[in-house]
Amino acid sequence: MSKAVLVVSGDSSHRDTLAAAVQGCGLEARLCARTREAWEPLVRDDFLAVLSEDALPDGDFTSVICAVKLLRLNTPVIVVSPRDDWESCLAALDRGATDYLAYPPYAGEVERSLATAGKVAVVAAA
Repeated sequence: MSKAVLVVSGDSSHRDTLAAAVQGCGLEARLCARTREAWEPLVRDDFLAVLSEDALPDGDFTSVICAVKLLRLNTPVIVVSPRDDWESCLAALDRGATDYLAYPPYAGEVERSLATAGKVAVVAAA
């Protein structure tokens, strides 16, 4: 199983924060600023999960989920958002996200979410 997580965020400080959280879990973080930048690594590499901000310069997290589905990957997508409300969480889950984290996420939340994502990826691949 991959030890890398793709982080998609249009804000460089958010990317750095999310990358630090991923690395704190002992995983490699690969960074992208836009949905279209995520296509190449998704095609080329295997990822444990994708952490995507809800709003991106060229779309939103649903574009990332669509890319994962079009490429027929079993890669879980975790949405990270500054909105910390139940409605936003449910909307993300309804659109195919595996999990939803309010920004900035606590290290423990990221670790829990990535552990869950790893289990989802293993079950989907089986």
